[in-house]
Amino acid sequence: MGRDSISAVRNALASGEFAKAQSLWGDYVEELRQAILRGDATAGDMAEAAALLESARLSALVFRAHSAARLAESRAASLYAQRASSPAPRTRVLL
Repeated sequence: MGRDSISAVRNALASGEFAKAQSLWGDYVEELRQAILRGDATAGDMAEAAALLESARLSALVFRAHSAARLAESRAASLYAQRASSPAPRTRVLL
């Protein structure tokens, strides 16, 4: 099977290009399907496909967690920005 295809999918995942990774994954799966239909696919090919799928799953989970953390940081920062931009409360002094 195509090591180049596997590398391309891994590189796209590593750079966060999930749409590109999905497209490349579709190409890779089609290559694997054709190899299965021809009877050329080996147990090693199937193990590589399983490892690539697990790698993609982990990459997506890490990206999702990282994005959630950035969103939480952004929300916290916006609360501080809102407080800083609002006028200080006035204290009324009675004479």
